[in-house]
Amino acid sequence: MAAIIINFGTPEPFRFKEPSLNENFEARLRGKAYVSEYDTSLYKTEDDLTKAIRSNIGHITEESLASWPSNDIISSKKEDLLNSFFKAAYEKMGIKAEFAVESFVLTEESNKRYQNKKGNALFGMFPGMNPANQPKLSDLQPEEHGPVVEICSDYSSHGMSMGSDTSGREVVRWQEDGTVLIEISDRRYGKETYEKHLAGSEASEKLRKYVKESHVAEMAQVKPIPNPFQMTDYSSSSHITFTFLDGGVMVNRRLDCGSCWNQQQKTIGKIRDLIKECIDTGKCLDKTKIGNDTNTTMSGIMGTTNQGMKIKTPGAWRCSCNQENTGKFCVNCGSPKPSGKWKCPNCNTENEGRFCAGCGAARP
Repeated sequence: MAAIIINFGTPEPFRFKEPSLNENFEARLRGKAYVSEYDTSLYKTEDDLTKAIRSNIGHITEESLASWPSNDIISSKKEDLLNSFFKAAYEKMGIKAEFAVESFVLTEESNKRYQNKKGNALFGMFPGMNPANQPKLSDLQPEEHGPVVEICSDYSSHGMSMGSDTSGREVVRWQEDGTVLIEISDRRYGKETYEKHLAGSEASEKLRKYVKESHVAEMAQVKPIPNPFQMTDYSSSSHITFTFLDGGVMVNRRLDCGSCWNQQQKTIGKIRDLIKECIDTGKCLDKTKIGNDTNTTMSGIMGTTNQGMKIKTPGAWRCSCNQENTGKFCVNCGSPKPSGKWKCPNCNTENEGRFCAGCGAARP
């Protein structure tokens, strides 16, 4: 016979005890039964068959959960095990069928209690993750800065798993002519790419306004709250540096993206969304594949290849403080980018830096 498909569910919630918390909860489930054979002496019609499956699903579920083999029901992958329980139970009732549980959902009240219980247990082990223990912006020292002129996001991850060795940099830079450029360098799976975009003007203004209103400078005062679930064979680093122009002086503030401070994570997420909007509403100026050597590290972030060959980030320059930069000002000391070679008026030596290599005189 062709399989008879019967939808089932539990309009009235069933009760079960969650072993890990030793507390009762209520839930509902729904799914489908694919009946291949049934005892026609017990079920005269398909309506009788449907009624038998639907009317018994609730108490069979409760019995199944009462004999659950593990100490965790709610967060476990339970659908396959429930399907096997249902198959065995209904076979004893003269019904051969395959079952497919499609959803298992706690009632609203049970879900609130479960989240509170699990949250309290987690916060007991890791107090820093408890929102009640996290910093409040109102408690931080206010900072006033000029407009943000550069946002530099760096990230890297290294581990034993395939594809975990990645690094990159994303720089948003406001130009003197009013335009906003975004440069992206990325290395993953042994491939390196470089992109340059002209940001959408409306989106870039939204980004600048949000940085000013979201108190990122104040957030930088807070020591990062470490992630307690860091894998032992995996290390990652991600931070965003904001450069403000305060009366001609460059001031940097840095946020660690790995912090478990909820407010900071929300702010960083919004900033990244706005940067994406700047790219999506702007214009791509360049997209270049830099290399595909699996041993190559991203220039400007990791430095050189294993063979010692330097890969230069497009447009990069090195400041007198030895910091490599891509913008018009040094992100370390704030010095402006040299405009090119110059000839010393004292000794006629041709130079590139801020001081003469022949006599030590400062660049005029």
